[in-house]
Amino acid sequence: MKNRTTLIFFFLYLFVIPTTGFTQPIIKSDLIDPSYFIAIAEKGIDVLPPIDSASTPVPSPGILSTSEDTGFFRKKSLWRINKSAARRDNAGNMTIPVCWVINDPSTLPLTREGRSITRKAVQETWEKATNIKFTGWGRCVQGENGGIRIKIDQSACWDEAAQKHLGACSHVGVSSDDYATSMWLEFSYDEWATSCQRGQSVSFWKQCTYAIAVHEFGHALGLEHEHDRLYFGKNFHSLSGNELRKYVQACGKQRVDVSSTATRPPNSGEFDLSDIYDPKSVMNYCFDIYNQTNLVLSDGDKKTIKRMYP
Repeated sequence: MKNRTTLIFFFLYLFVIPTTGFTQPIIKSDLIDPSYFIAIAEKGIDVLPPIDSASTPVPSPGILSTSEDTGFFRKKSLWRINKSAARRDNAGNMTIPVCWVINDPSTLPLTREGRSITRKAVQETWEKATNIKFTGWGRCVQGENGGIRIKIDQSACWDEAAQKHLGACSHVGVSSDDYATSMWLEFSYDEWATSCQRGQSVSFWKQCTYAIAVHEFGHALGLEHEHDRLYFGKNFHSLSGNELRKYVQACGKQRVDVSSTATRPPNSGEFDLSDIYDPKSVMNYCFDIYNQTNLVLSDGDKKTIKRMYP
């Protein structure tokens, strides 16, 4: 079980399609150069070069929003009632429609059970912590966009550089509204995370499917990867070189993408973050020292989502 628990962090959230507001998504390939963090540890932040020639200068640590203990999200990614597919029901809840982009789910037992687990995961986490209700959950109407549209497709989340499938992926926040498919899940695990295959362990298959759904719906609500904001954290920059190397080793195994955030000035106003990193967040999967599966929202996750959707 220990190996499986560790593995779930290896595959669980290996890919995300970050977006800028309501516009075309920026495709990232979840890569990190370990020397990026080593330079912080050994030389200090002021001499660290930009990640690439097109990036802005790397910001100094400590220039942060410290308003409260919240997570990491892109402000323009939030769903707004009547400005997207989101609506308000009679009970005052925000509703976001969800549907499945598949031909005939009733003929696929594995797909049917996976869909049920996905819905249960969302209800027990994000719905329970917010005034948001995800509605529908039937088959998508062909040719229409709007809401969260999930396709079961193991070939969609592909890293060209690594030449491998990276698992589940999702557009971030309200940008989901603009696409015929906004989230990709896969329940057979025959090309990635093979230890999660149902034939090996039914209980672990359910656990994998549940945890992935929680994370990907976090993205669909507008949350970024928690570990991507480490670069801005005061506490992170005060770590010793040995501690940083442990993080480098773990993050390197995960092929973590920090490029979408580490090269942006923290005071740009585009992101909401604080200097308090939440290692227990369901949006974090970087460090192998946190070897529990993300099946429940952390206190930080709950505070963040309530800040996003009060």
